[in-house]
Amino acid sequence: MLDYVEIGKRLIELRKNRGWTQDDLAGKLHTSRQNLSKWETGKAPLPADVIAELHHLFSVSADYILCLDNTKDVICKRGVDIFRTYADARESVVEKIIHNRYKGNLHEVFCQFTPQERMRILRGIREGTTYADRKALDKVLYPNEKVYLGGLQYEIRESNH
Repeated sequence: MLDYVEIGKRLIELRKNRGWTQDDLAGKLHTSRQNLSKWETGKAPLPADVIAELHHLFSVSADYILCLDNTKDVICKRGVDIFRTYADARESVVEKIIHNRYKGNLHEVFCQFTPQERMRILRGIREGTTYADRKALDKVLYPNEKVYLGGLQYEIRESNH
């Protein structure tokens, strides 16, 4: 059984971690602030199309949104916005990471990538062409992403920043 109050708390957490107001998120969901308020207080269930949009906005699973996943999921914290820092197109930013030209800490920005971009980066790590701090990155990977890397060793490097 779904606990709408807990789901509402999760929604608030996701929104606040992005630094968004209710009006901000309501606009992104193409709904009213009043509807968002009902969802955040647990007074109304989230419609399926809203769950799908939240999945895309926050790059978290539907299970996480609905508080069905017992694992600690990844939530982006406010901080470095990699797509604002680099004026390049998304594709160019992903290419910088894959080819080891990104100067920051990958684990701090990894949650900002779409699932497809994440898998491209992980493929580079798995194939040994992209380097990342495994210990730090493991903390922000979804369980399926950890399985994808499958115990393969990849270089652990200390950040030089």
